[in-house]
Amino acid sequence: MPILLDPDQTYPIVLNVDKDKPNPPTFRAKAQSMRSHIQVAAVLDSWAETKDTLKVEDVYNQTIDILSGVVVGWSNMVDPKTSKDIPFTTDAFRDVLTYNEARELISKCVYNMHLSADEKKTSESSP
Repeated sequence: MPILLDPDQTYPIVLNVDKDKPNPPTFRAKAQSMRSHIQVAAVLDSWAETKDTLKVEDVYNQTIDILSGVVVGWSNMVDPKTSKDIPFTTDAFRDVLTYNEARELISKCVYNMHLSADEKKTSESSP
């Protein structure tokens, strides 16, 4: 069965900065069809093509819009001030990600990149 026909199918993504942590913050993303891949890739392209004409707020909003359609959850996302889990909301992307991290996350989503077998074991064994 194609992965896109299983609505519960997601895959983990760990940002490069977190990959060596024992319990890395892990995003859960859904696989992208060719059609949605085109939409996500268009945002990546627009960053390069319109960097001098697009307002920063517009770029951030486009980024959050794309992430909101692809990332469906996370784990091990802990507030360093309170040591409590940060609940997943699409608005929270603005609080937990830098712009470069958001770009990396989108890039990994667009190419359906996922963890290696060792990284997956670490991610799945995390509380």
